[in-house]
Amino acid sequence: MNNMIGKFRNKSVPMWLLLVLPLVLEILVVVGSIGYISFRQGKKAAKEVNIHPIGQVASQVQKDIKEYLSRIHRINEINADGVKLGELKLQNLPSIEKHIWHQMQKIEAVYKIMLLTDQGELVGVERLDEQRFQVQVAGEQTGNAIAIYTRNQESDRTLLQQTELKLYPRDLVSVRGGCRGRQME
Repeated sequence: MNNMIGKFRNKSVPMWLLLVLPLVLEILVVVGSIGYISFRQGKKAAKEVNIHPIGQVASQVQKDIKEYLSRIHRINEINADGVKLGELKLQNLPSIEKHIWHQMQKIEAVYKIMLLTDQGELVGVERLDEQRFQVQVAGEQTGNAIAIYTRNQESDRTLLQQTELKLYPRDLVSVRGGCRGRQME
């Protein structure tokens, strides 16, 4: 043992290095292992936290989309049934306009309802906010331009706000299975 100490003394290794080096190595090992364990646990916890909310959000969005689309489908079915039963006359656009306006009053979650006839006449009501609506009409009576009107509470047109670009409703793609005049597909 004395020979070993003597060898170190002959090599001229400073004594402070012999005392400090083991302490520094011990600190580095402890800090490194704690850091590694913390990193692994944090990664595992982050995965668990992220998996649950994403699944919940996705299922809620899917549910909301299905509900919204079923509402729109129901409106289309009601309007198609009205045409089929003769309650809605496609030749009487003002009555269709009032009918759509009343639907918009009762169904708050819908932003816009439009109806396109085989003759190329287009009638639609759009919700601007909770109390205000605008009517969009296009066809031969407007020179195929989109005429946009405001409406009062009695569902009467009050003011022509603007006329937009020329629209040729016959060129629009209609939803298959919708109402085609007197016949249902």
